[in-house]
Amino acid sequence: MMGAMKAVVTGGGTGIGLAVTSLLAERGWHVLAIGLERDDNFPDNADFAEVDVTNEGALGAL
Repeated sequence: MMGAMKAVVTGGGTGIGLAVTSLLAERGWHVLAIGLERDDNFPDNADFAEVDVTNEGALGAL
């Protein structure tokens, strides 16, 4: 049996990235969204990490 699908969505807290995060989470994926902001409509069944993807040191902390 295959485990849960996993995705990391950069910019996943707002806008188009949030739409991708929401769709994947709705379809049963385990989603980690990373970015600088998280919209109030962020799905409860996804995770968010406030990370500046242009900062290499911050990415290493993931």
